[in-house]
Amino acid sequence: MNLYEIYLFSNRQERQGRQGHVSFVVGTSVEEAWHTAAKSIPRIWQSCGIREAQLSELNRRITFLRSEVSECESILKTLSEIRNN
Repeated sequence: MNLYEIYLFSNRQERQGRQGHVSFVVGTSVEEAWHTAAKSIPRIWQSCGIREAQLSELNRRITFLRSEVSECESILKTLSEIRNN
């Protein structure tokens, strides 16, 4: 199995460039990964590309998301305390 990244094209008309991350997906081939992603991302072929990714990229994404969750939990706790007083 390989790790692939689904990304937005920076130029959707020319289907070129990489603008931003959409999702990670695994597959035995790029075609299998593409078909797996297409099941959950409508009209993927119009605005997205796919490339093989490294596990380090996935780990960086996980670290970032954990940080975001922690920040959101802190904000939620603060707002709950304010509203309960």
